[in-house]
Amino acid sequence: MLSAVNGLRFVAAAHVMLEHSLRARLLPAPLRAAIGAGYTSATLLLVLSGFILVWVYSGPDGSMTVSRREFWTARFSRIYPLMIVSQLVVLPLWLRSHDWGETWVPLAAGLTGQQAWLPNLAHVLNTPAWTVSLLVLAYGAFPWLLERLRRIPARALPWAMAAVWAVSVAPCVAWPHASGAASRFLFSFPLMRLPEFLFGMLLAKWFLSRPALSARASTRATAGALGMWAAVLAVIGLVPRPVMHNGLLAPVFALLLVGLASGGGALGRVLSRPWLQRLGHAGIAIFLLHLPVIAWIEAMGWYPGATTAASAAVYAAYLAGMLVLAVAATERFVTPVSAWMRRRFAAPRPVAVVLAPPALAIPVAAPTY
Repeated sequence: MLSAVNGLRFVAAAHVMLEHSLRARLLPAPLRAAIGAGYTSATLLLVLSGFILVWVYSGPDGSMTVSRREFWTARFSRIYPLMIVSQLVVLPLWLRSHDWGETWVPLAAGLTGQQAWLPNLAHVLNTPAWTVSLLVLAYGAFPWLLERLRRIPARALPWAMAAVWAVSVAPCVAWPHASGAASRFLFSFPLMRLPEFLFGMLLAKWFLSRPALSARASTRATAGALGMWAAVLAVIGLVPRPVMHNGLLAPVFALLLVGLASGGGALGRVLSRPWLQRLGHAGIAIFLLHLPVIAWIEAMGWYPGATTAASAAVYAAYLAGMLVLAVAATERFVTPVSAWMRRRFAAPRPVAVVLAPPALAIPVAAPTY
């Protein structure tokens, strides 16, 4: 059930939004730590992205079902226009503490989606937009990666996933107290995060190569994955952040995705509801727009408020407004722009047929015997 997996995308994007926007000083420490661990949901979004793309664009023989041009136009048109808008929205706030002389390089990197390749600029302007650098790399390499995955036998896919997972977590485990530019390199450099996307691709290849789980097994898988994720979030404040930051929870998310893709029981039914589907499709808008919006609210002095009640009221309005804005931006801006770009750059061009004018037609002589 790809619909349940799509609903999960909203849950992950909302977790990231809460991490960046909620001022949770009055909450119990474990709950504060769980909310502050929205970065674990960034891993879920990366694994989920690789998983969905293989599901959608991979044929029965493992090859691409569309041309590379169609794929790249469809994918880049979903992220670039919205990313550019999100960067421009936050630009006036950036200019309050920077002059134009030191802004044009970060702005150029941010508007082209290349900022994460430069650790010192990875989080300029709209911080979550660093993921666009990774997505540009992942989408660009996807056709090539998919073709290489065809060569891996189904029985070897779990071993390939284990190897990719080890590559993903090894740098952070080896460098548990990284900070500053080093932490930005570990957390945001595209080549450091690409294994999480590749893990999702391998997971989808493995899932599609075997029968789906039974209803009971899918329910157990989903419940087990949620239990493990909750248990980790309950103690995550005791673990150095770099250790948990990248792909450490990818196996847990793999179990969750397999369970949901096989049905997922009650959770799968909830995540498949139409309103959650709309929010799931708006996941990238939630991810890219939530920080610019809360930054403007803070700049205007509305949040935090003078009292806890005032802060809660403003934040509740922000959450509701943010979801409405994300859906509207997706359906009224991203979808029409993407459709136009696909028609303009990916649609097959008609072949012109030149017919000779009747006056210039050359008569054909009758054969002689």
